Amino acid sequence: MKKTLLYVCVFVVTFLSFSQDERRIIQTIDELNIQSQKDYCDDKIDLAFQNLSKALILSDSIADTYGKISAYTTLEDIYLEVGDYENAITIAEQKLEASVSLKDNHIMAQAYADLGTAIKLSRGDSQKAIGLYNKALTYAESIKISDHEGYKEKPALLNTILVSLGELHINEKNKDKALAYLFRAKTNSDNITLKPEEKAKIYYALGQYHDFSDNTFNAIENYNLALELILNDTVDSFTKNNLAHNIYKDYASILSSMDEKDEAFNMLAVAGEYGDLVFNEKKIRQVNYAKSKFNIEEYKRNAEYANQQKRLQSQITEKTQRVNQLMIIVAIILSITLVVVIVSQLKYRKLAKKLKLQNDELEMAKDIAEHSSKQKSQFISNISHELRTPLYGVVGLTSLLMDSKNLDSDEKSFIKSLKFSGDYLLHLINDVLQFGKIESNKIELNSSSFKPEKLAKNIMNSFAYQLEGSKNKLHLDFDETIPQFLMGDTIRVSQVLINLIGNGLKFTKEGNVWLRLKQTKSSESTSTIRFVIEDDGPGIPKDKQQQIFEKFSQLDRNYNHEYQGTGLGLSITKNLLNIFGSEIELESEEDKGSKFSFEITFDIDTEKQEEFDVTNINQIVDLQEGRRILIAEDNKINQIVTKNILTKEGYQCHIVENGQMAIDAVKTEKFDLVLMDLNMPVMNGDEATVEIRKFDTEIPIVALTASVMEEVEEKLIASGMSDIIIKPYDNYDFFQIISKHLYQRYCPEAV
Repeated sequence: MKKTLLYVCVFVVTFLSFSQDERRIIQTIDELNIQSQKDYCDDKIDLAFQNLSKALILSDSIADTYGKISAYTTLEDIYLEVGDYENAITIAEQKLEASVSLKDNHIMAQAYADLGTAIKLSRGDSQKAIGLYNKALTYAESIKISDHEGYKEKPALLNTILVSLGELHINEKNKDKALAYLFRAKTNSDNITLKPEEKAKIYYALGQYHDFSDNTFNAIENYNLALELILNDTVDSFTKNNLAHNIYKDYASILSSMDEKDEAFNMLAVAGEYGDLVFNEKKIRQVNYAKSKFNIEEYKRNAEYANQQKRLQSQITEKTQRVNQLMIIVAIILSITLVVVIVSQLKYRKLAKKLKLQNDELEMAKDIAEHSSKQKSQFISNISHELRTPLYGVVGLTSLLMDSKNLDSDEKSFIKSLKFSGDYLLHLINDVLQFGKIESNKIELNSSSFKPEKLAKNIMNSFAYQLEGSKNKLHLDFDETIPQFLMGDTIRVSQVLINLIGNGLKFTKEGNVWLRLKQTKSSESTSTIRFVIEDDGPGIPKDKQQQIFEKFSQLDRNYNHEYQGTGLGLSITKNLLNIFGSEIELESEEDKGSKFSFEITFDIDTEKQEEFDVTNINQIVDLQEGRRILIAEDNKINQIVTKNILTKEGYQCHIVENGQMAIDAVKTEKFDLVLMDLNMPVMNGDEATVEIRKFDTEIPIVALTASVMEEVEEKLIASGMSDIIIKPYDNYDFFQIISKHLYQRYCPEAV
């Protein structure tokens, strides 16, 4: 990552060579470049792109080559870090082309080195990269103290080039050349002050050289020196994690060759931990990069549409003004002949025709935009299905493996970790899709009867696995004056509480999290409940408390380096509470924990009719033993998962692989319920449901799908589906839905 010092030096050199007006523009360019560098470091890549675009446009307008090179430097850093190497090469070539005209040795050296880095990472072309680094070395050695203030960076730049050449020659098995460059870098570093990570890279490269030369003792010595330098609090986390991962991995390889298997395994485990940190950080950067590309394209489309509307309005206004002027002249000057009036009328008709044509074009543009929106929704549905379908297999199979009694402690630990990763990925997908619904105003609250105490306990129980792997404790404080039965949208309330409790548990270490429900107001028909989620974790700084509720927002890594996520959870929570007509409140101090609270007013269920409860049903009649369920599913893994989950609960299962086979099975055999996948060969699930309803209107048919679009849900209900289960699902919810429909079918008098 290039230093802000480069921008300052470039600004000082160029500032005095322009007029006063141009100097103001140069100052603006410099501010934009520095701000874009700051935005990039803060992971605000879309803002960085916008500022860099402005800086490049302004630089072109006054031929400010230095400003352009500064912008290219940050752009190349972004592309290299997110792995977009082809764009990085393009930018590096443009920067090199611009650098040639300046005849500045320092900038030329940096440009050749950057292009060599991009070529090495993208294409693995070591020979071409070596040629570029040799040119960079020539220019770097020619930098004079009097060139400009950038001379302070000469030692670091020289060392970077020398180490890179040494590593490339090691890859090419040129030991003598590699040693020459690395020895020169080591000698140079002993006489100057370098940052710890720069010296660590030299020792690491020397360690690789000695490892390649089978000089094990020297290799280990250099690896230890590199680790001692890199594991320093002053080194930024990405550089530390990346370099530590590589050093520990190579160190483990040496230990393994020395038959130090246990120590090698430990080293490899540490390398894996650092590798995971690098992978997660890269993924976050790539997500932000993808998001920024989407936002920029959206911004361009909106801007283009706005400009088009503005131009059209301007044309309409101009034409209308001309017509009005003509009509005034006709009214004032009575001597205008009939011919002039006819000509004016013809012009007016021509204008009206043109306006109609333009309106037709706007209607066409509107239709195209609506079609594009529908395609976008379909794309989201397809992506959701493609992600959820394999994830259903992962979550389902890990759940089954966790119940196995033949696993040792390590295997159970691995399975739990896999289960946690699957649940985390599902939560990530749900957050993104949920946020899309909120953004498009597609969420409506549903109202049903529920017991608030039971709801709170179920939510507490859902965190049993997460608590098992930590030393946290979860407490419930329930106000007994709260009515036993209320009416409300329990799904949305549960989502808000799960987000806030999960957030508290994630940031609390060996502490406590409390869920408190207290009635603050009541009447004959309504009850206002205050929900409080409190923890004794690290707390949130005052200046960060508004930021955490913004979409895609997280605390900076100096504070939040252990925790990752989408940055959507609290934003979704805030938006859901707005739909309830409520607002979230936050009280927090650093090292004193956090307290989130909100109030919702519910209607009281005066008839006191309890919601369906599986426990009560099982007391009346055994609905599971011997009940036959038809599973229509073409995916082999999903067949195994669904069948095993049902079989463990006492159900009998029969599997078919497409909709037509499902129709034939229902016609020829007796089943108590059908689980119907949607996307199957021969005939889809909704089509099969329509055919089954023609001869059997009683059997419950439950859609088992990974699609979550409202249009899909409406289509399924219209086809005759009894209910919908979204994959992957929670086993408790899964059996709740199955038992509910069996209960309604065989015990209708109790419903």
